[in-house]
Amino acid sequence: MAVKKVKDSDSEEREKAQQLLTAGKLDKALEEFRKLVEKNPKDLRIKLKLGEVKARMGKTEDAVKCYGEVAEKYAADGFIVQAIAVNKLILDLDPSRKEIQDKLAQLYSSRGMKSPEGAKGAAAPAAATAAAPTAAPAEARKAGEIPAGVAVPGVPLFSDLNQEELVRIMSGLTRVKYNQGDWMIREGEKGDTIYIISSGKVAIYKSVKGEDLKISDLEEGDFFGEFSFFMSHQRQASVRAEGEVELLEIKRAELDKIVEEYPNVSDILVKFYKDRVLDTVIAISPLFRGLGTKERKELIGKFELKVFEKGQAVISEGEKGDSLYLIKDGDFSVSTAGPGGQAVVLATLQSGDFFGEIALISDQPRTATVTALTRGRLMVLSRDNFMALALRFPQALEVARTYLQQRAEHTISTIMTLDEGGSGEVVV
Repeated sequence: MAVKKVKDSDSEEREKAQQLLTAGKLDKALEEFRKLVEKNPKDLRIKLKLGEVKARMGKTEDAVKCYGEVAEKYAADGFIVQAIAVNKLILDLDPSRKEIQDKLAQLYSSRGMKSPEGAKGAAAPAAATAAAPTAAPAEARKAGEIPAGVAVPGVPLFSDLNQEELVRIMSGLTRVKYNQGDWMIREGEKGDTIYIISSGKVAIYKSVKGEDLKISDLEEGDFFGEFSFFMSHQRQASVRAEGEVELLEIKRAELDKIVEEYPNVSDILVKFYKDRVLDTVIAISPLFRGLGTKERKELIGKFELKVFEKGQAVISEGEKGDSLYLIKDGDFSVSTAGPGGQAVVLATLQSGDFFGEIALISDQPRTATVTALTRGRLMVLSRDNFMALALRFPQALEVARTYLQQRAEHTISTIMTLDEGGSGEVVV
């Protein structure tokens, strides 16, 4: 019980200090936050608040010093995104303090980042060949209390950059804030910005049949918005703030300049773009919708990507089948031979749809022909890998069996309609 009282008391003191800051009673807020920093010297968020108070009081030099200590600690502990966000606060107060960016990059580099000689082919530092350190517990990582010798997970986009590339990226970033429930990106809108989460959490949604389907959550260190960088500038998903969120953003025009100077940055973005696309396709497919983020990532490695040109047959009716197909992009026609031998169109399939499950489950020949209506890419899963998945997640097999029955009934109904004088064409 005594521990709980101390915790409640500490929480009350934080709330009191924040209320004083909100009310503009800066002298009293300064006093309270100083007390909190003395009690919690390792809590960097409190020290950030202390810096904010000093900045609002016009104590620029003191605020810069306070922010600098926080930024350096974040960078040394491996929290480079948070360090960059704090550095932006420093530059807002004193634009001349650009040397801090170099110091932060150097500190982060000491955690095992790639050497300045380049991301490709650079020799690993001697320390990197030693036994791998243990991972930091989640609560310690969030608090910024990282013991010496404890590994911090790499940050996407930054982990594979050398020091020079990192400094260049840092110079092009700006800070933005969002509140609980704010939509920072909406699917279908034009966009030319990539965002990196410096604090908080966001949820990713994909529109499926008119409804927003939650794909995944992203947290501190993750980035999003890269789809518009590689595609038509249209957002491919929606992103909403789950609580207060602070982001670092970089505009496409600025990123284009950086990529021109440092091509390795583009290579890193391409890799994450490909992984994110595959994960999204798997997530919206009814066959795999019950899988969590971790399971989807495991599954991605089991697929083989194949490209089909317009008019090319993917599978043919009557042939033996041993693979399941998941559509990444493009349109595909499903047809079967009618009573007179003519092709009867059963369906048109698009991104997220799957086919080939009938031969996969029943071990019978293919019951339909699938042809590419446009150039498209398919993710192919072998029977062995699918059955291994079904053993771990029986719901995937049940969904496949349900679709098998529905499609068999649909085929019979379509052919009967054709016999009665109908067109036999069904588009879904």
